[in-house]
Amino acid sequence: MYYIRLQRDGWKLKYSAPDGEGDQVTVFERRVNDHWTLRKLAHAGLAHSAGRGVYFDTHELFNSRTGEVISKMDWEWAELDGARLIWAAKGCLHSGRLDAKGLRNEKVLHDFSPMQLEKLAAPY
Repeated sequence: MYYIRLQRDGWKLKYSAPDGEGDQVTVFERRVNDHWTLRKLAHAGLAHSAGRGVYFDTHELFNSRTGEVISKMDWEWAELDGARLIWAAKGCLHSGRLDAKGLRNEKVLHDFSPMQLEKLAAPY
């Protein structure tokens, strides 16, 4: 369902392949502007680092004019909001804009890291 939803929301399925470490990686892309493409690497498998589940996403930025790839392995989620790029990493929600030279005007929109889960007894 997740991959179908991504495609419904404008992500283009590019390919799926083993990553050499036991995971299957499916790559989706969204064009940001004339220079940059946002890639979502959807990982599925048992070979993962601590703090990640069996299914997780990483991201990278690809410059189609220069071939430059900027890996964003700590981005857990990323999406376009109009011309603005937004992403979640290390408990914070961030935003920025991509121009010909790369990611600019980065800022933290909100830091969620102080939040803690609260145990609630049913009924809620």
